[in-house]
Amino acid sequence: MMDEILRALGVEIVRDGLERLCCGFVLSTINDEKAILERSEVRLKSIKSLDVDCLVTPCPQCLIRFEYSQIKLRSMKNIKYDLPVLHLAELLAIAFGLDPLKMKFDRLHRSPVRQVFEKLVEGGS
Repeated sequence: MMDEILRALGVEIVRDGLERLCCGFVLSTINDEKAILERSEVRLKSIKSLDVDCLVTPCPQCLIRFEYSQIKLRSMKNIKYDLPVLHLAELLAIAFGLDPLKMKFDRLHRSPVRQVFEKLVEGGS
């Protein structure tokens, strides 16, 4: 269902083959560092290697986890992913005419989403 929504919005879908690998949220409730290193980092590396504009997720926990893990990995390993993470609902809001910059969506994020929002508002993909 998400693919159909993204295609209808004009988004190019790029797969890394690890879509079914959990972001690490559940594991983080037991061992945060293990979740970051064995789940989130694996996905972030894979996604970053694809040279995509952003990661889009329908899951609020994945959004939080991927943003948080980027911050933690910067301090743990001095690795900077700078991968924008968006929620599917944000793309839908933009498609319905909301301006994410006027609505200050970027202030709700811990990943660098502003450039993606600017690109979407300009109508580029």
